[in-house]
Amino acid sequence: STPTLQLEVESRIQSAVEIHEPRVTAVSVTVQFEEDRNELNCKINYLILGISPKFDDTSIAFKP
Repeated sequence: STPTLQLEVESRIQSAVEIHEPRVTAVSVTVQFEEDRNELNCKINYLILGISPKFDDTSIAFKP
């Protein structure tokens, strides 16, 4: 993986959250490639709109 590819994946995930889930704001997206394990780890920190401010996050591991 390259830093450019990592930034592209982060940007696409953040755009997808903003477009398809109007109830949240993606605050930050972190992507980490684990090439030796053939894995892509994504962490999304977000704020749910319309309720008292509470930051939350979710982590996803993509494996073949």
